[in-house]
Amino acid sequence: MINQMKVLMIAFAVIFTPPAIAQESRVAPPAIAQESRVAPSTMAPKPRIAAPFGLEWGMRRNAIASQGVSLTFVSKKKGLAVYMTDSLPKNLSGADFYGLLFDESDRLVKVAYVSETISSDFYGAEGKKWYFRLKEKITRRYGKPESYEWIGLELYTDPDEFYQCLDYHGCGNWASFWGSKDEGRILLEIFGSGKGRGYVRLEYESPLLYEHIDKYERQTDVLDSDAL
Repeated sequence: MINQMKVLMIAFAVIFTPPAIAQESRVAPPAIAQESRVAPSTMAPKPRIAAPFGLEWGMRRNAIASQGVSLTFVSKKKGLAVYMTDSLPKNLSGADFYGLLFDESDRLVKVAYVSETISSDFYGAEGKKWYFRLKEKITRRYGKPESYEWIGLELYTDPDEFYQCLDYHGCGNWASFWGSKDEGRILLEIFGSGKGRGYVRLEYESPLLYEHIDKYERQTDVLDSDAL
């Protein structure tokens, strides 16, 4: 059964915290950053980020629905409509639900996978296993990511407080990023939701998303200037 509060939290995060912003927010003391931050490879050009789960960037909502996908509207902000579903043409194991973002032209611009809630996992072993399994598969296709993997910087410093630390701003991060605005982006991250509880979120972004964001911000700036 899908947790509706979890759905709303993800919808908000998917709209307002694209990987580019989330990546910039990761800050750690230099000693920790040197040990746990993995720089992306620069030896060869990276492939463009393809849409996952049997989808294609720019697909219209009705084209996705015609493949038997049941989409439920969640919210709309900044010209982006968020829908959710529990099944896509190609499913990733352990999914609680998926979030799909469409722009004002009804084109698919972002997809998010949200795992089932992990529970009674006080040291984060199960969450890390899930995370590293996905990280390895994505790395094989898109190369080494930029990774931020540390805990225990503030408040929740005990080993059995893994998820509580991730849920507390400034305590820790467990995330990896691939790509750029021009080629598309991927974010893989573990989130905490209580002691021994958390989930894994995997997001894919199309360059179309950033085209929409740039256009929306320009239009908003013009309207704000006209209003003053």
